[in-house]
Amino acid sequence: MSTGQMVYPPLKPIPNFPGFSVSQEGVVYSSRSNTKTGFPKPVKVNPRGKVTLTGPGWQRQRYPQEVAAEVWKLEVINR
Repeated sequence: MSTGQMVYPPLKPIPNFPGFSVSQEGVVYSSRSNTKTGFPKPVKVNPRGKVTLTGPGWQRQRYPQEVAAEVWKLEVINR
């Protein structure tokens, strides 16, 4: 029963980072990245395990799991 459309998990916007959202699982999405489909595009994780959040004149690198914990009010578990 596949319709060919990707199903996204529930997302919450990241405060102070317009255009970015995060899933409870810690996947960061950018709404500015994919104009072709109109759906959010996952932000790539760099070799250090961080995602880069950018805006006009600023750039921040954050761990996606910490962002998810802040936004979703979850406890971060160190592995």
